[in-house]
Amino acid sequence: MNIILGIGNPGKDYEFTRHNVGHLLIDSLSREYKTPLKGAKGEYLEADIGIKGHPCKIIKSLVFMNHSAIVARQISNLPQYSLSQFLVIMDDFDIPIGNIRLRRKGGSGGHRGLESIIYALNSEEFPRLRIGIGPFEGDAVDFVLSRFTNKEMDILKDSIEKALKAVKLFVIEGIDSAMNYAN
Repeated sequence: MNIILGIGNPGKDYEFTRHNVGHLLIDSLSREYKTPLKGAKGEYLEADIGIKGHPCKIIKSLVFMNHSAIVARQISNLPQYSLSQFLVIMDDFDIPIGNIRLRRKGGSGGHRGLESIIYALNSEEFPRLRIGIGPFEGDAVDFVLSRFTNKEMDILKDSIEKALKAVKLFVIEGIDSAMNYAN
């Protein structure tokens, strides 16, 4: 079963900040498939959806970005967990807003949430979808915790739509088709 994890920061104060695009994508999937996220036995909300007949678990972390390892460890104990079918969704300030990038595996690229997950799983061998929030300006922490402008929100809506299609391709056709589309 595919497991899609959106990472970000919990709480209303961070809801529409740049660091929370992973959460925005999970919320979009929940709305599209009319399946509300519910509490789980871990530090996350979850919902089981079917994407064209393919079962999928969507997960929204409830821990701060830099502590995403907590949720990754909890997910890795689920009976349906498979590293190759575990897709992490996150922001990336090195990618311009409006663009996304999907990779089969790799390092953290300095993203502390991803770094935390790699450490928890003791592996870089899992797919990740990065949603662009750049270009980066000023202090990194201030930038990722800032809100999008109205103009950026319009661009971000298109990014989320493109990311949703990439996630669906990942679930239905696999990583190669999704990467061909996203990249």
